Amino acid sequence: NVLWKNFHTSLISMARNIEETLVATTKEDLNEQIEWYLVQYHPLGYDTRVARTTYNPDTDKYTAVMSRWDSCD
Repeated sequence: NVLWKNFHTSLISMARNIEETLVATTKEDLNEQIEWYLVQYHPLGYDTRVARTTYNPDTDKYTAVMSRWDSCD
C-alpha cells in the first residue's frame, strides 16, 4: 500500500536517533542504570535498546551505549 509506505517513511524521518553512554564502576551498577534508562525512555515509545556494552580494563569501567528515538510521538 503506497499510502501506508509514505506515512511510515514520514514518521521515521521525523524522529532522530539519540545515542547516550552510561558509565559505571561495576556490572551491577551498569545494569541498574540500564534499567532506570529503560523506565525513563520506554522501548515501546522510544524504541530504546542497548546498542552495545563494553568493559575497559585500563579504566576499570563498564559502559553501555543506549540508542533511542528523540521523541515518542
